Amino acid sequence: MTTSAETHLHPTNPNNGEAFSPVRCTALAEIPACVQRARQAQPHWQALSLRQRSRFLHRFSQEVARSAERIAECLCQTQGKSPFDAYGEIFTVLELCQYYQRVAGRVLKARWAFPLSGLHRSHRLVYEPYGVVGVIAPWNYPFNLSLQPVLAALIAGNSVVLKPSEHTPHIGAEIAHLFAQAGFPRDVLTLVQGDGSVGQALIAAGIDKLVFTGSVAVGRQVARLAGEQLLPLTLELGGKDVAIVLADADLQRAAQGIAWAANVNAGQACLAVEQVYVEAAVADACLHALRQAYANLRVGDSTDPTADITAITTPAQLAKIQALVEDAVLCGARLVCGGQAVRSAGRFFQPTILTDVPESARIWREEIFGPVVVVQRVADAAEAVARTNASPFGLTASIWTRNRAQGRALAAQLQVGDVAIIEHGAPAGHAEIAWGGRKASGFGKTRGKEGLLEMVVQKHLSWDWFDRPREAHWFPNAKRDAKFLLRVIGWLFGR
Repeated sequence: MTTSAETHLHPTNPNNGEAFSPVRCTALAEIPACVQRARQAQPHWQALSLRQRSRFLHRFSQEVARSAERIAECLCQTQGKSPFDAYGEIFTVLELCQYYQRVAGRVLKARWAFPLSGLHRSHRLVYEPYGVVGVIAPWNYPFNLSLQPVLAALIAGNSVVLKPSEHTPHIGAEIAHLFAQAGFPRDVLTLVQGDGSVGQALIAAGIDKLVFTGSVAVGRQVARLAGEQLLPLTLELGGKDVAIVLADADLQRAAQGIAWAANVNAGQACLAVEQVYVEAAVADACLHALRQAYANLRVGDSTDPTADITAITTPAQLAKIQALVEDAVLCGARLVCGGQAVRSAGRFFQPTILTDVPESARIWREEIFGPVVVVQRVADAAEAVARTNASPFGLTASIWTRNRAQGRALAAQLQVGDVAIIEHGAPAGHAEIAWGGRKASGFGKTRGKEGLLEMVVQKHLSWDWFDRPREAHWFPNAKRDAKFLLRVIGWLFGR
């Protein structure tokens, strides 16, 4: 995370390079006060019934639906995605609103427990909000990935301080406007704007829980800062996602599916395929099918209805993609297609396929986050699984085979958070399916029931049915009590 503090952010339109209106950064000295206001608002928000909080979410979803065209235009201009992808973000948020309204009461409902050794007491498990949840959001899906943790935190009774990416601050402002229009109480959602120094100040300002979505490198820094305070943390980090193509696969479907999965949002998605492992028997045929699928892809800006590959959001990301491809080629990789930035006023990169990439190339180890895929032949499925599991990342994978039973068996062996068969990233927007990775791809979950439970602390309440002078396990522990417990162990567990 950067430590420099700017007074204003100056994002540019990735489609044409034009500057947007500057956005004022929240001064670092203001961050503790922002958290304090959120803390003061939180008890009143928590005191509302879950049904009342659900009504606020319903009003918010209505505002989003009514404003969908304006939100999509903002997403296209500030992040560079296509209108279809922009509306996809909006749809995902609306589905999540509806889902949490439907299930939150059931998931967060207090419940009774009946421990075997404590049946003489009543045991009640209740869920309480953390308090103030900080959300540091990314730039690649700035609407959806901001609101997934925000909505879960709010319906669970927390207040939220949201820091959007410094590259898409206008989306953060749009989110705050939508909550205000929906009539949410003041300071239940607080917006702070700025670069990494603002995020760092937010972590240090006394929040009770943090959700961070971003790169592995920054995630490690966030984890260190949070660890110093023992701050509960959910991390959704990057991936080097894999597609495994078996010899019996429908190669045309696999090629079309991988062409989408490697290039969705110009490859700027944590689930985007970056590595394809193909069984040697069909490696040449698969590469040929991929080349044909790529030949039909068009690069263009958000206003071009025929464009498949849209803009790269930041100049730094465009430079990184180019550097990784050039390094691979210098190491001896074969460039099948693409490989260059598109000359224009905006920021675009050709859809690219590399093969025969040496292990020394950086592209094997670093997340690309662009429209580039590496195709590697393997001897068999076992080698593909071993290579996938050797990666430090563990977010998503896909298996392309006509034999679904074999696909499920291989999926069980992969050390990733999500595996799809003859599809990739299938649950990426499903509200009721929790999202999260393993290893360097992060820990904790967003969405689904698990995403709700990330936003609460479980408390155990118990009380005795009778007034007794002492409990059996209190001192002194008589010899006869130990013998009685030994007999109980044998009776209950020794048969």
